[in-house]
Amino acid sequence: MRARLAASLALLALLGCEHGSPGPRVEPPRPPPAADAAPPAPPRAQVPRGCEVNLGGVYRLAKRPHWRYQVDDDGEHLTARPLGLADGGAAPMTMVLDRTARGFVGMIAGTASTASGTACPVAFAAEIVACDAAGLTVRSADELQLDEQCRLRPSASAPVERVLWRE
Repeated sequence: MRARLAASLALLALLGCEHGSPGPRVEPPRPPPAADAAPPAPPRAQVPRGCEVNLGGVYRLAKRPHWRYQVDDDGEHLTARPLGLADGGAAPMTMVLDRTARGFVGMIAGTASTASGTACPVAFAAEIVACDAAGLTVRSADELQLDEQCRLRPSASAPVERVLWRE
């Protein structure tokens, strides 16, 4: 009993507490976070079959073969830039798409005109829905409707698929 009392008193003295008081709670130090812990891997891209390969090259729009595009593909992002001018001297739109967990999605951007001829910057959603050795298929808006303040008005037309043939 004496040994137990001596041990208890020694412990209380070590903790700096008076006999009978609960004293402050002492927690052991926490180890620092692991410096080599890797961040979680990004979700795997979900793209159509055939779109996993490098799609870089020169393409032509199937329905308007004089509209040509230089496609650059770094494995994550695809950019299609127009080569030359389209009908009436207007530049075709530029397309920028990303391989994501939601698909091969992005935007088409460029300039469109209002009914009075005012040039307006525009951008709208696009998605690559098919790829093969001959080319790729892009789904996007069929037509754009702009008011005179360059605001896009909702269109009743359904998205369409356009084929770009690889040269």
